Amino acid sequence: MMTDHRDLCLRRASACRKQAELQPDRREQWMEAAIEWDRRAEENRGRSIATHEVHKGRMIPKPTR
Repeated sequence: MMTDHRDLCLRRASACRKQAELQPDRREQWMEAAIEWDRRAEENRGRSIATHEVHKGRMIPKPTR
């Protein structure tokens, strides 16, 4: 199963929100980080982590966007 950048960013945003609950004294910092990860998730919609793909039995680099 391939995980895309968007999913990873959303997981990190969720982890930051959880940390905000666990560390009320640093809540603002964690929430800012969560907002940044959410922004990155939106930018990376549909982008794959894989940097290479198999084509005719050979590994070739995926084109960059």
